[in-house]
Amino acid sequence: MGNMYFGPNHGQINIIQNNIHQGYRRSPRRTSHPILTGIAVLFAIGLLIKFWWVVLMVLAIWIGVKAFRKWQHRQALAEQERARIAARADMQNQAFLAGDPYGIYGYPQNPQGPL
Repeated sequence: MGNMYFGPNHGQINIIQNNIHQGYRRSPRRTSHPILTGIAVLFAIGLLIKFWWVVLMVLAIWIGVKAFRKWQHRQALAEQERARIAARADMQNQAFLAGDPYGIYGYPQNPQGPL
């Protein structure tokens, strides 16, 4: 065999060289039928005109559900805020009972006094 030099890419697949002769492949695409699409659009518009009250009812239900979820979210945020305030009050009460000034004054702006 002798001294054979295979180059820096020995054992690796060179993707560029392997795909040169394959060409560009298109993904399978459905052919569009403009006449059938136009008929379907006109049919959908006709249904919307005939049954406008169904569209209105679905829209009202959708708006109601979104408003209810927003109200629930605001209630959850308010409950978290109340829990945070209650926890801070409990911490301050425990500090007051232990004689810590945090229990009376909370978080002072400058605990050392004016500079």
